[in-house]
Amino acid sequence: MKPLDSIKNNLEKGDKISLVSCNTCARKCETGGKEVMSELAEKLKSSGYNVIAETLVSMPCGLKQLDEIILEGNAAVVLGCDASVKAISTLFPEVKVIPALDTVGLGAWDENGKVTIIRKFN
Repeated sequence: MKPLDSIKNNLEKGDKISLVSCNTCARKCETGGKEVMSELAEKLKSSGYNVIAETLVSMPCGLKQLDEIILEGNAAVVLGCDASVKAISTLFPEVKVIPALDTVGLGAWDENGKVTIIRKFN
């Protein structure tokens, strides 16, 4: 996860913010999912930011997964990989999209459900 100050530096106090979180890979990496999204929402709200919606998407990197979501507000903070940020930016070009995570590489799940980085990005 990016430092909170890094996320806040991309937001204005007057923004109406939607949080969008991956409920698959990012949740497995403990950087997304409902709990992490709710924690980020509380941190932003306690810092005076206007979080108006929290949306959990199974795989926000897939355009079909995003077909039915409605993004409220003018800013979206995305708890997902770079592909999720790109997909949301593509579907909602009028919304300021802020990545909350750094994608560190390509991962795969093993038979125990543990995520292992198989190719680290530079």
